[in-house]
Amino acid sequence: NHSPCVSAFAAMRERVKEGPLSVRAISGTHVVMLCLDLTQTDARAGLLGFAFHRKHLRLGRSDWLKTMKTFPPADSAAVGASAAGSSAGAVAAKDDSDMVKGAASHLVQKFRWNDYTVAPGEKYEYTVYPVYGKPESPTFGDASKKQATPVKIAVATEALGDPTQQHDVIFNRGVAGSQAYAQKFQNRPPAEVPNNEAFKWLARGLDEALFGFLAQASGPDYALRAAVYEFKYLPVLQAFKAASERGADVRIVYDSKDKGPKDESDPAIAAVGIEKLVLRRAAKTGIAHNKFIILLHRGKPKMVWTGSTNMTESGIFGQSNVAHITRDEAVAAMYLSYWEQLAADVSIAALRSWTVKNSPDPPADLAAASTQIIPVFSPRPDDRMLQYYAQLLGNSKSMSCFTAAFGINALMGEAIRGTKAPAYILLEKFDKTSAELEKLPHVSLAYGAFLEQEMVESAKRFSLAKDKAIHALRAQADTDDPDALADALASLSTTDDPAAAKAASPAKTTSPAKAASAAVADGASEWHKVWQGETLSGLNEHVQFVHLKFLLVDPLSEQPVVVTGSGNFSKPSVNANDENMLVIRCAPGQTRVADIYFTEFFRLYDHWSFRSHLKDRHFTKWKDRMDRLDKEVSPYLATTSAWIDPYFAEGTRQCAERVMFA
Repeated sequence: NHSPCVSAFAAMRERVKEGPLSVRAISGTHVVMLCLDLTQTDARAGLLGFAFHRKHLRLGRSDWLKTMKTFPPADSAAVGASAAGSSAGAVAAKDDSDMVKGAASHLVQKFRWNDYTVAPGEKYEYTVYPVYGKPESPTFGDASKKQATPVKIAVATEALGDPTQQHDVIFNRGVAGSQAYAQKFQNRPPAEVPNNEAFKWLARGLDEALFGFLAQASGPDYALRAAVYEFKYLPVLQAFKAASERGADVRIVYDSKDKGPKDESDPAIAAVGIEKLVLRRAAKTGIAHNKFIILLHRGKPKMVWTGSTNMTESGIFGQSNVAHITRDEAVAAMYLSYWEQLAADVSIAALRSWTVKNSPDPPADLAAASTQIIPVFSPRPDDRMLQYYAQLLGNSKSMSCFTAAFGINALMGEAIRGTKAPAYILLEKFDKTSAELEKLPHVSLAYGAFLEQEMVESAKRFSLAKDKAIHALRAQADTDDPDALADALASLSTTDDPAAAKAASPAKTTSPAKAASAAVADGASEWHKVWQGETLSGLNEHVQFVHLKFLLVDPLSEQPVVVTGSGNFSKPSVNANDENMLVIRCAPGQTRVADIYFTEFFRLYDHWSFRSHLKDRHFTKWKDRMDRLDKEVSPYLATTSAWIDPYFAEGTRQCAERVMFA
């Protein structure tokens, strides 16, 4: 009986358990995270993996969640097959059921899988299928054999642009160097892709949300007040101008300091003709790093646009960024008061005095705060706010997620060292502090990287040499002795490429199965068949990958904390620069904001964790990197249930994550 258990519809978080298998769903706007657990030992025996089937309820469309890994193809096990006595061939379901075939062709050997292809404000139904047996004869679980059976869970993604919601959170795609971009656009520069399709894909609605925010200033009853840092993306400047031409009162404070972005902002301002709308921020402070806009109606502040996104092509389409809209009049009024200080171009001393009085430090216990949204403005007289952020991070009980675009400040590093809770860190690039922190067992770290074309081409060269050797061996070898097979394969390498020669010359082994495996896997020879080379968009200037500035504390708890804004969690960001941050304490049952940030964090973390692992700074030679690729990141699924073992071995990261997420 394979009738799945079905849950009632959930908003953001739901958990269903049927028999030994439990499924937890956490949804944001564009991401659904599915976390599994299978605690009964009997139910894990012979488990090949899980397949995820999704039904879009409004459209009535069903499909399998796509995966990249498959079982090794039949040809991959040909060498040594007679010695090994079997072949790990392509999946051919023993059962003729289309569902079994479909599941076996979309297997995942993990206890957490994310769906990145959902749309905001939609309802989906997922069925998680445990698949057992052998690659050549897979079956669904049978409860009579104490195996797990399919579980169904219903999920609703969060809508965007709902005026009844206090917050909207919009992330751009932020991952031009990806398999999806390579497949969709053949790694062409965005400007060369017709109909702006690449730009649309990269923005993922961030540009539309920004234009929509500005379009709300539809006439003389409205006003816009903005404070910006980099300000040169012409369509945005034109949108401000259009609001002014509709009769809205528009004023923009921009960084006009020497050696700052004004050298590029000024020509853009002149080109669009909005010189009368801008105010220069030239006082001797740190950088004027804000990126916020206030919408007013009939003189009353209504809402705020803030976040990490600069008004540039790079900020909107290139590096990873977020925009955060807060529809809270009290918060908007505080932003307007702060903006008035910036517009007056007050000195750093005067602004520090103002921020301390009008934007006091939040209480140590956020539960004691009178509001759930606390704006924090800079510059401030000292670094106490940085200490506060570090204290929040250090006091995390279950997990923290932290982005560090420009490195990890010492105070934040100390907090990460001191906490016992798992800490996930997303970086633009490695630094000294990161190198020290990654050695800690509770720290998981990823940084911006992509799968270079040269690495994929290197794998292709390995493959050609290997294939030539295998075909010759098939024709010439007449022995089942594994050592003789290995020697024959080694003797057939005629390439002058030392790396390719290694691919065609596996080490001797006394195991027939190992002989077959070594002959086809050594040198990562199959990688070019699974992965394409990636390139960056070419849009980014100073920051290539991670430009985000947020912190999540206990994001899966009932009362998570989100800190987000323009500041980089550095000393200058609190005591020198013009900056704004929001400290948000989510109430029980109101975790919308945290869930969106959390699912997007792990979308990016998982994307870069794999790539930064391959591009480890310790491995500079191609041979070292290809060896690591082959040994640690196989392009194929395991053909037995041995893949499960690390997820239930106490002390492993996989085990800790399974328990934490599920």
